[in-house]
Amino acid sequence: MTITHSPFPIPHSPFPIPHSPFPIPHSPFPIPHSPLLMNTTIQPTNHQNNSKLFAEYFLKACKKIGIWQAITYKLKSLFYPFLSRLGINMKGKKLHLSVKTLQYPVYCRYGTSDSWVFNQIFIDEEYSGVGNIENVNWIVDCGANVGYSAVYFLNKYPQARVIAIEPDPDNFELCSINLAPYGKRAYLLKSALWSSKVGLVIDRPLQDNGEWGIEVRPCKEGETPNLNALDIQSVFEQFKIDKVDILKVDIEKAELSVFSCNYQEWLNKVNYIAIELHGKECEEVFFKAISSQKYDSWSAGELTYCKIHPPVQTLVY
Repeated sequence: MTITHSPFPIPHSPFPIPHSPFPIPHSPFPIPHSPLLMNTTIQPTNHQNNSKLFAEYFLKACKKIGIWQAITYKLKSLFYPFLSRLGINMKGKKLHLSVKTLQYPVYCRYGTSDSWVFNQIFIDEEYSGVGNIENVNWIVDCGANVGYSAVYFLNKYPQARVIAIEPDPDNFELCSINLAPYGKRAYLLKSALWSSKVGLVIDRPLQDNGEWGIEVRPCKEGETPNLNALDIQSVFEQFKIDKVDILKVDIEKAELSVFSCNYQEWLNKVNYIAIELHGKECEEVFFKAISSQKYDSWSAGELTYCKIHPPVQTLVY
């Protein structure tokens, strides 16, 4: 017996079927805008559609990360919940994951938002909008999380170096592990981006945001800072960079500060920006800042891309 419209036969299949003891929300292949992401149970009338959606996404995963890699990833995602049901605490345990386009494997923490980020970066290729640029030498990854976007760029541009900035200690630890094989091509800074060098505290306003929803804010009176902020100009100076080819920004509303002031000195030294803007106010502040430059912009998914054109040189005779 087989599932209607599905290429995966039920007998001896590693893939969960309706009424499986393995709940679908733990799948490493979440389907965007699907009820799979919202409900722990699926209505029987939706079984056929959900099976079809899962099959389509799994085939996409096979194409993007490799057939064996996708099967292995799925099997691990089933094995860990099974161990959890036996009373073994698996949350935070590291899964060793391979992608056919990556020089080295990466690690993912079970029961965290890491799998969602993995899917976005390697299966959905969220940063493909800046994935085909010539002569890329320097990339600054602001809000590096566990390093997947930095790894994506390091493999897309084998000659490039990446500066990865991440404030959260746990994310930073795994980011360090994932970037370690790339040696001196990857620089890690345990800090957060702001418009000036101020003391910051790590804030988690919504616990449901997971490990990718970390925010920072300036210290209030009497608070001890968790870390000292970086501004982008100081990154240019610390690494003696004249030009950043790709500036990736996903910093959970801190872009409101970064692009509100003190951006004039460095903005024209950036070729491409890939940024996730968190709300209307952040969008208005960002576009007001780059309006001082000649640029092209476009959107894809949650990201806004900008190509900043160099100023026209006037020849004086």
